Amino acid sequence: MKQHLTTVLLATLLLPAQSALANVNFLNASLSEVRQMASREGKPYFVHFTASWCMPCQWMEKNTYADPTLARYANANYFSVKIDIDNEEGRRYKTQYSIIALPSILVFDERGVLLDRYEESLEAAALLDILQKHRTQGLAGIQAANTPATDLAVLDSPKPQFSLRRPALIPEERASFDTEYVADARPVPATLPAPTDTQTPRANLGYGVQVGVYSDYNNAVQQVARLEKKFDQPVNIFAGKTDGKATYSIVVGLFKSQSQAAEYLRYLNRNDMKGIVKHIAEM
Repeated sequence: MKQHLTTVLLATLLLPAQSALANVNFLNASLSEVRQMASREGKPYFVHFTASWCMPCQWMEKNTYADPTLARYANANYFSVKIDIDNEEGRRYKTQYSIIALPSILVFDERGVLLDRYEESLEAAALLDILQKHRTQGLAGIQAANTPATDLAVLDSPKPQFSLRRPALIPEERASFDTEYVADARPVPATLPAPTDTQTPRANLGYGVQVGVYSDYNNAVQQVARLEKKFDQPVNIFAGKTDGKATYSIVVGLFKSQSQAAEYLRYLNRNDMKGIVKHIAEM
């Protein structure tokens, strides 16, 4: 009888824990902190933009992110972060990434490069396909595929191998990131007010202001975090090579035209920061 009661008690205690494991674990951290974690551990991340009044967002919370298969994959292969656009930090990122509909899901690689964005509610299977696709195409997936099985147990914070491919924002050959969505009964995304003139990397490569070039990737990541706090524009890292050595250019802003980028450069100059206007597609 005592053994039976002990078994029942143990099962009762384990039930909440097992239930928690069936959900995607969102980190309680800022986007800058998550980017640095991704860089250190060689792990991509995705961002879920939400709000308390957004019914499609709540639908994903109760259905998509509670799916055990998705949760296992996402928790093992991605950092996940949730941003509420109604708080101060969320409003800043909403402007920075031109969020115009909720829910919006942005997928980044381990370098902090925006790979793709999805402005609709997604079922678990659809989101799982998206995460698997970008994990396979990203640096982490390439490294895992090229690593012998005997070495997997001793890997320690893999370093990005930039020679394998250029950032998704500036592909060698222009690739399409469009995704074919299957119509279903999911809630319609909540539309937000019209965005600012800031363009998203996926929508338009456009122009930006290069404010620095680094030979060390971790130093570049730290500088991006500082610039994001100072300026209300997206800050991106673009990998390249100079004399056969890897370089990491920091670019502030993504603008439709060269004149818009030049105007922003004048603003940066007034704030004691020098730079040069660059056509993103030609970097």
